[in-house]
Amino acid sequence: MANEVDLVVQSLGSNPFRPLGSPVIDPGPYETAIKLRKLSRTLKQIGCGADPDLAPNLQALLDEIGRATGGDPRRLGVVCLFGTSNGSGLILALARALNRLAGAPRLTYVAVGDLTMMPFGRSPDVPGIGTLQPVNAPDLGLLVTANPFAGLFGRGLPVSASDIPPPRIADPGIVADRRDNHFTAQGNRVRLFSLSPAGADSRWWTSTQNFGEVHGRIDGWTNLERVTTSSGSVIVRGPGSIDEGHHDDLCGKALLDMKADAATELLKAIQKFPIVPP
Repeated sequence: MANEVDLVVQSLGSNPFRPLGSPVIDPGPYETAIKLRKLSRTLKQIGCGADPDLAPNLQALLDEIGRATGGDPRRLGVVCLFGTSNGSGLILALARALNRLAGAPRLTYVAVGDLTMMPFGRSPDVPGIGTLQPVNAPDLGLLVTANPFAGLFGRGLPVSASDIPPPRIADPGIVADRRDNHFTAQGNRVRLFSLSPAGADSRWWTSTQNFGEVHGRIDGWTNLERVTTSSGSVIVRGPGSIDEGHHDDLCGKALLDMKADAATELLKAIQKFPIVPP
């Protein structure tokens, strides 16, 4: 029978890829819906983290899905994928791989929370997606030209970029019924680099997080910018804790929303199936 293995995958970038866990969402409403309709379906849930090199993680997920479907992508039904931070990159890679898998269905729900955009590109890149380098330079306008402290750019002090248009990446080409991108711009900063994607002696994206990661928009997606707070302290925990605090706050808030949205989209899809007559 085709399309009878429904799939939910969650990837949290704060955790290592293994061990794989389950469940991700409460299966109760799903089980009630399939019982009411007398449907012969199963729900495969996978919870994981994400490692710096996502290629082995992606292959492990595809192997796990292959075991659940007996190696037949046509058995996949409703597919909901979501993740936070570096886990967002793994979710994009998995979505792209499933889009390219012959016989696999159109994805139902794909969502990311504070996808890690790397100002100078990430290495290794996200399989099938790329380096997640922003395509737009900071548009500071009067924020800098009228700022009497603008000279501090040249002394390496990152200036907050939370009030300007955020960085963005091009649409990675993932096909899904719903594509949500949760992010906060409150940890983004800008500094002067001797050489950047914008050219020599130009201002480019950065932050006080590891590798200067920033967060922003994905072209063509539903972009959900969130206001966040940070518990970081320059004195107690160091300057990096401020931007990290905004990132952690966003990931926590977005994860709750994405779990609920994935459960809702899964149930809505199941409820479209007619009740099987006795």
